[in-house]
Amino acid sequence: MSNKRTNNGVPLQQKATAKDRKVSPWKKKFGDYLVDISKYVLTGVIISSLFSDMSESPVALYGIGLIIAVASLALGLSLINNNTKE
Repeated sequence: MSNKRTNNGVPLQQKATAKDRKVSPWKKKFGDYLVDISKYVLTGVIISSLFSDMSESPVALYGIGLIIAVASLALGLSLINNNTKE
């Protein structure tokens, strides 16, 4: 017989790691929201460049839009990701 403490037949260490693998619902929803924001920013930058005269600073507009889109996409995907190292 093992001297490990158990809870309903499952060792406590295994129970804690199984709980850690779950992504909380608000994190998943917020991650989905950030991915959507990334798509909207990217689409907005592209569509606005088609309909407006960007003679002032198109590089700044594309740069800032791309940075915001990539940052929100990365943060959103990191919140959605439920793969943990075992």
